[in-house]
Amino acid sequence: MATKEDIINNIMDYMDFEKIHTVMKFLNWQWATSEGVPTIPEIRVFLRKQLNNFIDRDLILSSCGGFTITKSDNIIRVAFELTTWEVDLDDNFKDE
Repeated sequence: MATKEDIINNIMDYMDFEKIHTVMKFLNWQWATSEGVPTIPEIRVFLRKQLNNFIDRDLILSSCGGFTITKSDNIIRVAFELTTWEVDLDDNFKDE
């Protein structure tokens, strides 16, 4: 089984930080903790901290700063999301 460091390093090696940064610049996406759009090194540090917290706390879902981290079975998935929608499967979608 891979170590925590191996898992995080694999994600950090293959995440497209250039693309994430380009989108953030285009949208003027700023975090409350940064002055202006975060730089690629700032984005990398942020995601590494989020991943450490996610693994240390054995979470199955974490979402912050545009990143969503999920764990299902033996897979950790990291996404940078611009928009999402969810539906309550118990909702009957009828006007009340």
